[in-house]
Amino acid sequence: MTPPHYSASGAVRRAFLLFAALVLTLAVVAEPAPPTRGLPLLGTIDPESELRAIGYTTLDGLPTNMVKDVVHDSEGFLWIATDQGLVHYNGKEFDAYTVADGLPTNYVKSVLVARSGRTLVATDGGIVQVTGSGRSLEFETIIPGLEAPTDSTVHYPKHLFEDRQGAIWGSDTQGVFRMGDSGVQFYRLPAETRPLSFTRSYRFAQLEDGRLVVSAERGQIFVYEPKDDRFVRLAVPAFQRIHDLEVHHGSILLVGSDDGLHLIDIDRPEQSVRLNSPLGIHEIQPTGEGSYLVGSSLGGLYLLGPEDALHHLEVFPDASVNGIAVDGEGQIFVASDEGLHFIYLPFFRIIHEGPSGGIVPLSRTDSGDILALHGDTLVVHRVISRRRQTLRVAPTSTTVAAVKGDVLWTGDAFGYVYRFEHGNLVWKRRLTSDRAVLGLAIDEEGSAWAIQVATQGVSRISDEGEHFLCRDSGPDKQA
Repeated sequence: MTPPHYSASGAVRRAFLLFAALVLTLAVVAEPAPPTRGLPLLGTIDPESELRAIGYTTLDGLPTNMVKDVVHDSEGFLWIATDQGLVHYNGKEFDAYTVADGLPTNYVKSVLVARSGRTLVATDGGIVQVTGSGRSLEFETIIPGLEAPTDSTVHYPKHLFEDRQGAIWGSDTQGVFRMGDSGVQFYRLPAETRPLSFTRSYRFAQLEDGRLVVSAERGQIFVYEPKDDRFVRLAVPAFQRIHDLEVHHGSILLVGSDDGLHLIDIDRPEQSVRLNSPLGIHEIQPTGEGSYLVGSSLGGLYLLGPEDALHHLEVFPDASVNGIAVDGEGQIFVASDEGLHFIYLPFFRIIHEGPSGGIVPLSRTDSGDILALHGDTLVVHRVISRRRQTLRVAPTSTTVAAVKGDVLWTGDAFGYVYRFEHGNLVWKRRLTSDRAVLGLAIDEEGSAWAIQVATQGVSRISDEGEHFLCRDSGPDKQA
């Protein structure tokens, strides 16, 4: 299964809007999603009725269903961290890389794709840099990892972070470190803040004013002071195991912990508010426009809206969330204990479901008149003059018609669409199946849009006869 990619042109979107307005009495009416397909729209849509999900497991090529992290790169491909190697998804298949390919260990914990395109991987055996492209990848361990911590090695690193200045930070069981051209700078944090397990470590966030904040799994929060090149511990309320944090706005952070989701003002750390949320918050991912995706280890995936209200996204089928990635195309990728999940906004959304009373072959012309099919006769009902005019006599198999200027389009009971100019047949095209054409509309560029009985998707036929089948995943050219 290949995740859909959304790149429909403005003309395609406008045609979706026209088609939805003309199809009046279908049992399921298809209306286009809004023109912008980015995830900021999650704050305004009904996620329960509009989001779709696809799951990927070992049956689809993953080496394991236990997925630790997922990120996407500038080419739209996925990097997936698992305990059985690093996985690269090219849109068609999963390629797994292990010790045999140059990794120091198969235990991969997280991946960072920097803004420069540099790809770094945190493994139990150290920090690895990935170079190459396609299936010709090379792996170089740039910071080694040892089972016993030292001053020059990392100890079970877990998380990588790029700040707005382009510096790369990481965390392990002893504290945090910064990678630079001159080497690695380690910041060992107090022993009482160090993680109790090997599953989580310190996490990073950068405030709007540039301050770097670090959270400890055991509940503490630190702020970096560049002048003194050190991390200062804040007097914050006791949290029960912090797993992630993100900037909410200004100096206010969203903190995910075992006891739920919290808001805390770094400048007033004693003021902490717990939101109405599930327990075990493990991941927080901003989507834009004040919305966040929130993942729990116990209750699945949630959407936090601009009003700080959580909505459970039941389209996500699992209970655990280990990682969340968001791209700019309206796509969400979720790593869980049960595999990788792809959640997206489809091209069409259901706006009505109910019993069908039959299909009425009725449409509106570009001049505002009504075109109807009465038996085997196409009739134009002139709205302004209130006259009825016979346009042409159609074959008895004609099921629907639409007109724009001097161009007439018709569809028949056997899956064909016909194009007439000045009363003369220009060509006919067979659609996806031999089922009857039920709906037909013309967009402003002169292309026809058609739907058929028991056939998924909408067909788009250009004025030159090119046929595209448009499903949730986008338009595909048909032979």
